[in-house]
Amino acid sequence: MALGSADASSPVAGRGPMACVVPVSPTSNWVDVNTAPTAADNAGSTVLNPGLLTRSAIKVFAMRGAGTSVQIRLKYDSTKSVTTSPVVQVFGFDNKGAAGAFDPTLCEPQRLYDNGTVPGHELTLDDDTTNDVKASLADSVVWAYSEPKTLDALGNSYLMVTVKTAAVQASSGAPVIQMRQI
Repeated sequence: MALGSADASSPVAGRGPMACVVPVSPTSNWVDVNTAPTAADNAGSTVLNPGLLTRSAIKVFAMRGAGTSVQIRLKYDSTKSVTTSPVVQVFGFDNKGAAGAFDPTLCEPQRLYDNGTVPGHELTLDDDTTNDVKASLADSVVWAYSEPKTLDALGNSYLMVTVKTAAVQASSGAPVIQMRQI
């Protein structure tokens, strides 16, 4: 039997087994896609031309053809409260760059949306210091992670997370926005 397929008996009497396709998608590790969500892009206004953003904190996420959806979350120091949750806008880009490289002057942007739970293009990455999952990593910080939000990549080759409303974390905290492919 091939990976991603299964045989099942037909629910209709008199018919033999029928092939079923089971969607199979590998997952990726969480990666930092915006290392400074404490700064707003476009002065806090709605981002309409993400290809013009050149802030070094914004990392472009390459889909690499392995999945169709992504999850996005906020990673923050669990000992410092996030007093203002970041509001982000996620954009997808096609693959029109030279030799498959991302070139924002050639790639056309598309707005990506939450999977139906939030109307509109903006996503708020809320922290919940009581219930968010935590991890003590080698860097001696006990990190907390907001509940991930799932978005359909809509066939785009590259994704970019921009910040409309900057995150504010007490005591000079350094939150990060992370993404992974599913």
